[in-house]
Amino acid sequence: MNLFGKKKAAPAPKLGDSIKMLRDAQDMLEKREKHLEKQVLAARAQAKEKLRLKDKRGAIQLLKRAKMLDAQINQNYGKKANIDVQIMALEGAHSNAEIFRVMQQGKDALKRATQDTDVDKVADVMEDINEQIQMADEVNEAMSQPIGPVMDEDELNQELEEMENELIDQQLLEAPDAPKDKIRVPTTGATVTASSSPAVSASSSSSSTQQQQAAASSASSSASQDKKLSEKEQKEMKELEALMGM
Repeated sequence: MNLFGKKKAAPAPKLGDSIKMLRDAQDMLEKREKHLEKQVLAARAQAKEKLRLKDKRGAIQLLKRAKMLDAQINQNYGKKANIDVQIMALEGAHSNAEIFRVMQQGKDALKRATQDTDVDKVADVMEDINEQIQMADEVNEAMSQPIGPVMDEDELNQELEEMENELIDQQLLEAPDAPKDKIRVPTTGATVTASSSPAVSASSSSSSTQQQQAAASSASSSASQDKKLSEKEQKEMKELEALMGM
């Protein structure tokens, strides 16, 4: 019992219940529409019968009744159309309410998932990650640099070329049928023959003769200075002078 003498307001029907009541009202209007259509047909049939019996007044009354029934049928059409609009609006509202409820739950879940995550903290973490990646790249670059003393590539190439020339000369000398008149110049890698350069050959021959004469002169002076040589030593000296004079 209410102490203030006022009745409590009835709880508002749920959205689904309201839609069901409107559908029930729509079914009722459809049944009434069929009933009114039958009454209209009956009134017109009776009016024809009155007219056949020459009762014009009775026929007119029945036609008026048929017209009023037609008017109620048209009103019934309007009511059904309004109920259709309400049902569609309520169904849309019901769908929106369900979607809103789901979105609200999703929002709450997202809030719980991100409540411990701060935008500034995320930015700091991403910056630290980029710095660590850059540092790792620098470490890799530093570790890939060559170590040890730096060598002169030109000097190494020149030494390698000289070694190749020596190997070629050695192979030519060791070959049984190798020509003896070829001379290998290690610095340039060119081969000079006695027949290819007469001037060089003549110069070499003249230089060799001068060296032999100088050696003989030196040996002769040495023999004159040392007169106390033994016979064996004098014999060897003569053989040496004979070889140098050839």
